[in-house]
Amino acid sequence: MAQRREYRPGPGSEHRGSAQADPERVAEQLAALGELLAELERQGVLRLLRDLGAAAPGMLEIVLRGLESERGRTALQNLVLLGRELGRIDPAELERMLAALHAGLAPVANPGPGRPSASGLRAAWTVLNDGAMWQSLAPLLEGLKAFRDSLAGEVERHE
Repeated sequence: MAQRREYRPGPGSEHRGSAQADPERVAEQLAALGELLAELERQGVLRLLRDLGAAAPGMLEIVLRGLESERGRTALQNLVLLGRELGRIDPAELERMLAALHAGLAPVANPGPGRPSASGLRAAWTVLNDGAMWQSLAPLLEGLKAFRDSLAGEVERHE
């Protein structure tokens, strides 16, 4: 569960009426603020914020309605856990895994035309003696064993 944190500004952050004391410093700050706003506008950040602000009342109502139930709160907690675990995966590794998953699912979704299905003892014998198939299945079987062992063990908490 998240812990409440109190914000305490550091020394020198309180307002001291600097506008009246040092107009040159205020002018520099206003110029820097203008540059920041111009950069945010050029990058499209301000448009995104405006669009989010315009959609916020409707989105907020949907989110709050969804969080009123136990299932909604559980879903939010699961999303946080998923995000935390995704943060542990290197983006290049995740991209490689997703590309491999896509490549592996493509033949399943679109089987080749007219491939005869073998059956009987001869087909079983052929499959059992297919060394290339067993070599390709070995990493998958090792991954399934690791998955099984992980399910049987304790969950490592990362707070």
